Amino acid sequence: KPYTQRSREFRVALKACMKCRKQVPEEVTIAEDMSPGVWRLWDHSEHADCVLNEVYIAPEGAFLGLSEDVEAEKRRIVDRDLLIQQVLDGQHGDNKELYLEGINQHFLRDGLWVTPQPLLTSAQVERCYDACIHHFEQVMYTIGIKSLHDDLAIGFTTFRERGRGRYDMQIKAYETPEFDFLRSGPWLPMVHAILGPSARLIHSGCFLSLPESDIQDYHTDGVHLNGDDPTHLPPHALNLFINLVELTKQNGGTEFSIGSHVKGRDGWNKDKLLSPRITHGTGIFFDYRLGHRGMANHSNKPRPVLYLSFSTTNKFSDNENFSRSRYRKLPELCSKPASRKERGARKRGDIGSAAPGTEANISRATYSSTIPTSTSTSTSTSTSTSTSTST
Repeated sequence: KPYTQRSREFRVALKACMKCRKQVPEEVTIAEDMSPGVWRLWDHSEHADCVLNEVYIAPEGAFLGLSEDVEAEKRRIVDRDLLIQQVLDGQHGDNKELYLEGINQHFLRDGLWVTPQPLLTSAQVERCYDACIHHFEQVMYTIGIKSLHDDLAIGFTTFRERGRGRYDMQIKAYETPEFDFLRSGPWLPMVHAILGPSARLIHSGCFLSLPESDIQDYHTDGVHLNGDDPTHLPPHALNLFINLVELTKQNGGTEFSIGSHVKGRDGWNKDKLLSPRITHGTGIFFDYRLGHRGMANHSNKPRPVLYLSFSTTNKFSDNENFSRSRYRKLPELCSKPASRKERGARKRGDIGSAAPGTEANISRATYSSTIPTSTSTSTSTSTSTSTSTST
């Protein structure tokens, strides 16, 4: 496994070969029609005292070996990128195994996969939206009644502010039978293709960006698990974002630095930024180690995004973002009293008793937010490049 096991050997070899250290590498494009990337080549074939034959710096990192090994790796990358492009073009839909392998290879290469169709129906999106807004308003009402503003500044285990106007919430309603579709959705085959059949759900919740919320600092949701070892390991965890409103340039969304999940290449790169502009219900899978940031919301409507986090092993838990010792326990929530408008509507018989979700519907109207009523899940997805665990 030359990418994952020989980077230390690569550095030792270059230090030992002074001639190679001074040599300017030759740039070689391995597939001009597909443009998978430029390889930089050090040719050691004329150096009798050098421990290597050829060293390539490929899109995935350093690759070193004999000439035939390098040629085989070139062919593998060309074949991989061809499969990825075919999947992006909508091919292999009738071959589930090949289609999922294309998604997996895309994720391993870029650290990201945006689904071409929504993963939730409009009815499911609206139900998640209402539960998110209802929970947010109930928590904020409780904080006000109990004067917990200083505690909010520190954060609660299930409710935290991630910058001005940006909240991370774990919502109990999502754990009820009404939301069983969140535990058996169409995304599971894709999760298993990327992380393996033992992948499990470790966290779920919602990010809420209010109007005029600030832009986030560039960050990752997790670190590489092998410390200072230069080895780049396969993904150990991923996030799935399902936006509950359409993502536009005005309301922001999340900006990703493509390929920054690869160890040693985790810096923000303005030439590899992607801010998906997608319809509500569409999914964004990304590596826990992928650099990203939530963009500012310049619209007059909130921007909620459902998130589901998956891991490959029972041994992994996100103690940084979900620490019981670092954050305080959220107290029992107070019931928000009905507004004058709600009380008047009940007297007129316009609405029933205040069942869960009723206040959320009214709040949604207050925010002037609109959710499309179509139940179609075949809307196409488009992504755009932008110069821009959280959304």
